[in-house]
Amino acid sequence: MGETAPEVNRCYPSGVKDAGGEVGDSESGQDPERTLEQANAAFAAGDYRSVRRLCASLAALRQREVAEEARALYARVTIDPVSMAVLVGCLLLLIWVSFKYVL
Repeated sequence: MGETAPEVNRCYPSGVKDAGGEVGDSESGQDPERTLEQANAAFAAGDYRSVRRLCASLAALRQREVAEEARALYARVTIDPVSMAVLVGCLLLLIWVSFKYVL
């Protein structure tokens, strides 16, 4: 039978795989700078799940510069607590207005 071509994910730059893949696994002995480059590429592609996974493994490294860059990149993709507080406040206001004026 005919062979099918391998599926190519065009959402990621070269060298960055799907979040389920083992990209930049620092425990496997891959170069931390390369892993940081992959995290930056994943950030540019909008794959924040991979960024969190890659940066979490890099943040505990002994190489100070790489660990600091990984922590800074991780901080850029985490949820802002102020925006969550505003969201909760808006939802509570909507519920109050609904009960007060609509029901």
